[in-house]
Amino acid sequence: MGRRNRIVRTWLAVALLGWWAVQARAYVPVWASNETLTRHVVEHAPAKPRALLNYGVMVAASGRVDDGEHLMHAAVAASYGAHVPRFERVLTAEAAATNLAAVAALRAR
Repeated sequence: MGRRNRIVRTWLAVALLGWWAVQARAYVPVWASNETLTRHVVEHAPAKPRALLNYGVMVAASGRVDDGEHLMHAAVAASYGAHVPRFERVLTAEAAATNLAAVAALRAR
């Protein structure tokens, strides 16, 4: 009985490792860059203000200033959700104000 249990456990371990490898490979495109990872977070948790803000900053920094600004405003709006703690609302508002000021400075150039 002992040898048979070892064989079964070994095959189960190999199958589990194979499944994990397939799952990890499916996420390789998500991990391709900070922007793709943050986009993935926003797509799966669109009500998270910090994710929206971070993605907005990345998008604006990549040259898509209008889209980035829109995401930063969406982050401020999302920070007023019932599920968002007050400290995160304050931090998001402060960071968004700083980043939106930077966007305004870019537009003034």
